[in-house]
Amino acid sequence: MLSDGGQGVNDIGVSYNVTGIGIADAAKIVYYYETLLMQNTDEYKDARNGTIWAANSLAGSTVSINAVASVKEAWKAVGLDFSNILPISNCFSGSFTNLSNVAVIASGTTYSGDVYIPQNIKISGTVIFQNANVLLEYGTTITVPTGSTLQILGSRLSTCSGRWEGINVEAGGHLIMDETLSASSLIENAEKAVSYND
Repeated sequence: MLSDGGQGVNDIGVSYNVTGIGIADAAKIVYYYETLLMQNTDEYKDARNGTIWAANSLAGSTVSINAVASVKEAWKAVGLDFSNILPISNCFSGSFTNLSNVAVIASGTTYSGDVYIPQNIKISGTVIFQNANVLLEYGTTITVPTGSTLQILGSRLSTCSGRWEGINVEAGGHLIMDETLSASSLIENAEKAVSYND
């Protein structure tokens, strides 16, 4: 299903639409999971999360940029779609800003309040999280490319469940974290809170 793609409704009535990524990319994702992430106690849910993590780690470099969405849809096809079990709205007490359709956050953007980031995302120019509660999907990364700046001011970056990858600051990119009068900034539940590439 992951390599060839397909669409339909699974045995429990959930619709899926998998965009095929080819056998080579599918094999790379499974190999990454099996050699670097898989534990001998893993269950189906761990395989799902691990292959999504693997796709996130490889997307855009050695596999298709669409791999993450395809892996999620393929798991949905076999009935392992955890978004139906725990909707992200359960993680917030009220309304939230949903960045589901955003791949690059535009320069000059400031977010406050509750923010949801479900996939890898890049910063362009200067972007600010100010007094924000930012929840990221399992395995996601925020990338700060050369010439861009991410400011985290009195904000918390975390996940609803599981771990996210962290913030990747590329050479020439900048990360500024500061406290405000009302709150300290916090990065939690990340594999590597911040990684710098020189």
